[in-house]
Amino acid sequence: MITCSACETPKRIIWYRGGARLFHYRFRPMDENCAHTIAGWHYEGVYAFYDMGRDIEDLQELLDPHSWTERYYAVTDEQGELVGFFCFEHEADAVAIGLGLRPDLTGQGRGLAFLEAGLEFARGRFGATTFRLSVATFNQRAIRVYRRAGFQDAGVFVNETNGGVSAKSAAIALFWTRGWGNRRRQSLAWSQIL
Repeated sequence: MITCSACETPKRIIWYRGGARLFHYRFRPMDENCAHTIAGWHYEGVYAFYDMGRDIEDLQELLDPHSWTERYYAVTDEQGELVGFFCFEHEADAVAIGLGLRPDLTGQGRGLAFLEAGLEFARGRFGATTFRLSVATFNQRAIRVYRRAGFQDAGVFVNETNGGVSAKSAAIALFWTRGWGNRRRQSLAWSQIL
């Protein structure tokens, strides 16, 4: 496994209970090592749609250090191994999120804890209370996770991605108010800034 390089900025540690396992996630600003590692990830079957190499614009953005500031974050586990990433885009009334879990960790029941960790991080880091994300309509596995986290369907649209391939995407929005902290799932154990 490849681990991310050390970072001098404060890291947010979030512990989640996912089934019988406790997940420990650290968020750090994206760095070159992590970006290149993520760029090489390959998902199996229909999920290969999410391979970074399939969309040159997404790949270029991921590998461009200028796009990382306050947007791209690498997520590591308790051993410091890269497990995923989040991208946060500030919009007028919400924070749009993009995320990716390392391919060998998908389909194991980690998605909800990973997503909730990212939402908690964004809430603490950016003061976000409203989130949006889009997901390909074929990805029912992810849609189930997003709905379990409290996201609601906001519509379906077609966009060109992956080199001009048209794909139906579901726009899913989560509107959390000031009482967001009370809506945390029981899986959240604690979080703190180190």
